[in-house]
Amino acid sequence: MKILIVRLSALGDVVHALPALEVIRAAAPAAELTWAVEALAAPLLLGHPALDRVVVLPRRELLRGGLRELPARAARLGRQLSRLRVGFDAALDLQGLLRSAVVARAAGARCVLGPAWAREGAALLYGRRLAAPGPDEAHAVARTVALARAALATLGLPSAGGAPPARLPEALRDGSGSAARPVILLPGAGKPANRVPAWLLAAIADRCAAAGLPVTLLGGPQDRPLAAAVAGACRQASPAIRCDADLVQAARVLDRAAVVVGGDTGPLHLARALGRPVVALFAAADPARTAPGGFPGAAPAHTLTGAAPCAPCRARRCQRGDRRRVCFEAFEAEAIAEVALAAARGARS
Repeated sequence: MKILIVRLSALGDVVHALPALEVIRAAAPAAELTWAVEALAAPLLLGHPALDRVVVLPRRELLRGGLRELPARAARLGRQLSRLRVGFDAALDLQGLLRSAVVARAAGARCVLGPAWAREGAALLYGRRLAAPGPDEAHAVARTVALARAALATLGLPSAGGAPPARLPEALRDGSGSAARPVILLPGAGKPANRVPAWLLAAIADRCAAAGLPVTLLGGPQDRPLAAAVAGACRQASPAIRCDADLVQAARVLDRAAVVVGGDTGPLHLARALGRPVVALFAAADPARTAPGGFPGAAPAHTLTGAAPCAPCRARRCQRGDRRRVCFEAFEAEAIAEVALAAARGARS
């Protein structure tokens, strides 16, 4: 059997879908599994031991045009996917959006599967609509695992059990043998509302530095101004800034962390998948949907939440008229640092 999995983005969402991949591989050990993904998250899958191939699709192509251009987009994507010439038996859309459903449909699979709760009219492109928890009904990991099991049942492949541990390509692991175990702080996030304020990260950095631990600010090139603001607000710490790394390099930095502290953002979830201790600061984000504790793993995963009446708002940007992010004002840097330092000491022991 040849199965296409479609989960295009974002980084954290692809991480959350990895246990579903393990479920499918366990139920179909001889199947040929392909995953379609956007370029940014592709390093999470290239060389993955549970996959036979990865199709990397350009995000611009997926997003260009509206419903009127849908047939042309589907044709272009179909030509890209047809180069595989594998004749998919099934395509499973784990994302439930129009662009992911277009990819699943364009692959030419005999059976196109997706969630019944899909948005943007995506469900119209499925051959079978699968009953599975929606985004407001379960954690992202549980949702994708349930969707994978529903798809397997439709295909006549039995599966059982909860969310299994997930693997990652070896290329993402740190092979340097370095004994350095820094505290890694994440100033960035795709959603501005999920970004931890510079003053708070700086205070956490100062307390970690006072305890004798090195601090690194990690992000992408777009996060350099945010990292610079954190470093500039530090009174004692002199954090290293790593905001020029690609995803593979960033993963290797995360893999040797003593502890990772940040908001609801892809690198935090990647750190969890790498088995590193994490401290997640959820203010606007909803822990019931994406808290790191929902991802299977033995390393400590602490989630601290904002106490504002409007939290969690799940908004991309703060919805207050004054843009004052009161959800983060309830956090105490000293308390966060104590949790992080305790996790770091456990990682070093």
